[in-house]
Amino acid sequence: MVKVLIKKLDPAVKLPEYKTSGASGMDLTAFIGKSIKIRSKSSSLIPTGLSISFSENYEIQIRPRSGLAAKNNISVLNTPGTIDSDYRGEIKVIIYNHGDTDFIINNLDLSNSKSKLLAIVANKRGAVQASKYSSISYLGYPFSISETFQMRNTNKSISESLQELKEIKSIGEKFNKELVVYLSMGFGNPYGEPWSFEIVEKWIDKLSEISINIISISDTIGLAKKSDIQTVFTKLIPKYSRIEFGSHFHTKPDQWFDKVNSAYQSGCMRFDGAILGFGGCPMAKDDLTGNLPTEKLISFFNSVGVKTSINSLNFESCYNNSLKLFSKFQGK
Repeated sequence: MVKVLIKKLDPAVKLPEYKTSGASGMDLTAFIGKSIKIRSKSSSLIPTGLSISFSENYEIQIRPRSGLAAKNNISVLNTPGTIDSDYRGEIKVIIYNHGDTDFIINNLDLSNSKSKLLAIVANKRGAVQASKYSSISYLGYPFSISETFQMRNTNKSISESLQELKEIKSIGEKFNKELVVYLSMGFGNPYGEPWSFEIVEKWIDKLSEISINIISISDTIGLAKKSDIQTVFTKLIPKYSRIEFGSHFHTKPDQWFDKVNSAYQSGCMRFDGAILGFGGCPMAKDDLTGNLPTEKLISFFNSVGVKTSINSLNFESCYNNSLKLFSKFQGK
C-alpha cells in the first residue's frame, strides 16, 4: 500500500473521494473563486486547491470522466495527466472543450443533494446558454395563452412562441435538460381577451401533441379564483395522465392559502415558491402581489401531513440569509 499525503491549500477545498464502492479512481473537484468559461475547441487550466506527496517510485494519473466526455464533450487535454513524485505545487488540470458550445465550470456541487436547478429562458439563445451548465436540470419557458402578454413578455406572437418552444425543446433534449412550460394567464386574462377553461384545454392539447411532460399553470398577475383553480386542475389532471401539472401562483399576502388549498385539493402536487415571496410579475397592478412564499407552502404541507423532504434547519438558514440579502434592496 502506498501512502499519499494530501494538503488542502484552503480550508474550503473538497478532498478527492470515491463516488461508488467499485470506483477505480477518486473524483477530483475544481476549486475556483468564480465560474470559468471554456470556449469551444479551447482549453483552460483548472485549479484544485490541493497538493500531494507520495513515494518517488510512483506516479499519479488524472483521467477524464466518461460522463463528462459523453454529455459535454469535455476531456483532459494531456490524458492521462501525470503528477510526478517530486512535484509539490498545486494540482491543476488542463481541461479541453471538444464541443461546439462554451462549457462552464463552477463551484456548485449538487452531487449529494436532491435539489435540482431550473433556468427560465425566453428564447433559443437563452436555452443554449443555460444548457452549458451541467448543474441545471430544467429549462423553463413562459408560454402565454394571451397574445398581448406573450408579445409584451417575449416580443413574439403565440404561434411564434409555439415554434420557439419546439426548438427550445430540441435544444434541451440535446443537452439532457427537462423542459417545464409555464402556461401564463392560465387562470384568467386581464387584457380584455377571451378566457375560459376550454381555451386553456386547447393549448394543453397542443403542448401535449409535442410531448411536453411538465406544465405549470400560472396565475401570472395574481387573479386566480378558487373556482377556476378547481376547474382547471380537476379536469386537466385526469385527462392528461402523462403530463405532470404544477401551479405557479402570484398572490397577495392574505390570499395564498385559498389558492394553494384549492390546487392541492384538486390533485395538484407540484408548487412553485420563492423565499419571502420575492419577485413576481412587473405587469401586476398591485404592488402587494408577489410570488407565493416558500415558507407558506412548507407550513401548508406540514398542516396537511405531506412530507416535503426539506431540511428544516437548512431552510431556516436560507430564510435568514434571504432576510439579510433582500433587506438591502427594499425601498430601492
